[in-house]
Amino acid sequence: MYLLTSEQIEALRNHVLRSGVSADLLTELTDHLACDLENAMWEGNSFETALDTVIQGADLKNMAQLQEEYDSILALPDSQPATLNDIVFLNRNKAYGAYDLRMQYSWAAERALLWGFLLFALAIFSLSWHVNHNVSHRRSESVKHAKVRFVEPEWMQTARKNTALMQKKADNQLKK
Repeated sequence: MYLLTSEQIEALRNHVLRSGVSADLLTELTDHLACDLENAMWEGNSFETALDTVIQGADLKNMAQLQEEYDSILALPDSQPATLNDIVFLNRNKAYGAYDLRMQYSWAAERALLWGFLLFALAIFSLSWHVNHNVSHRRSESVKHAKVRFVEPEWMQTARKNTALMQKKADNQLKK
């Protein structure tokens, strides 16, 4: 695809500005016409020839009509700002279900998020309780069946023997 220079884009933008379209529509129309211009240049036309062809298709009358359609799409009869759903379903059949689905999407998404969070929290809580219950049950079972025996260190056995020998000596001396 042929790329336009900034001067060429500015010439196209100036034409769109002269048509009196709003700032909201200015960027979109400039981009659309730039694509048409690049396509015409890709087909072998010079910039001037391609620009003339694009400008003939986008004359002031057509630009004014686009501005009117744009304004009518964004304005609702009861003077509320138009939503994306209103724009998408303008002049389309709203009775077959897609419109209702899109209108209820935010409510359904909020519900799904809430239920998902609750189920996740319940799963984490259940898992935590199960693990803690099993650990405490195993501890209580091991305490019930445990046979505790005291293992005396060697130094204590030696000290006891020495004390017993000293006691026997003292008893023997008292008997004499």
